[in-house]
Amino acid sequence: MEEDKLKCYEPHVVSEHLKDRHPYIQKDWDSVIDPEQITHAVFDRALPKYAEVLSNRELSSENKRDALIKLNQLASQKDTLDEMINYNMVVIASTLLLDEDKYVREQAALLIGSFMSHQRARERIEETCPLLKLEDDELSVREATAWTFYQMSLTRNGCDIIVDTESAISIITSFMNYAEPKKIREQSGKYLTYLLECMA
Repeated sequence: MEEDKLKCYEPHVVSEHLKDRHPYIQKDWDSVIDPEQITHAVFDRALPKYAEVLSNRELSSENKRDALIKLNQLASQKDTLDEMINYNMVVIASTLLLDEDKYVREQAALLIGSFMSHQRARERIEETCPLLKLEDDELSVREATAWTFYQMSLTRNGCDIIVDTESAISIITSFMNYAEPKKIREQSGKYLTYLLECMA
């Protein structure tokens, strides 16, 4: 008893295991991959990453929009645009034209419009034309769609596609509908201008 009083310390049992002696060592990497996680893919991995992510039907609208915005930024580079076609981005973007989110539809239409300067992309666009809705409830989506048709009309091949898919009828009908005195609005000026230039 007297001996215990003389002790100025308390004994502690220390584990000899590495994980206990070095508690700040980082845990092992989790091998589970979140399919919705969009990190900024770079170099050769960028386009296949976005193609893979946008093909996921369970992807949230916010992630779809973010991915499409980045692709629209990349589409300004001709070489990158060619690679996008190789990764079937024309078809992927086309399916997103029917998305419930208006921002996703808008960005998808803008991306397809960027493809219209490329011959290979125009060859794959005929099935997409019926999905380009000029009667969308959202003006921003209508403007993006009208711009896409305008980009298509800049080439002879694109004009042929507009005629062959009967998109010309939709363009004329939409113009007459929204150009009516009772419906025309100042905000619709850009939309109507694109449609008018398609018919020029």
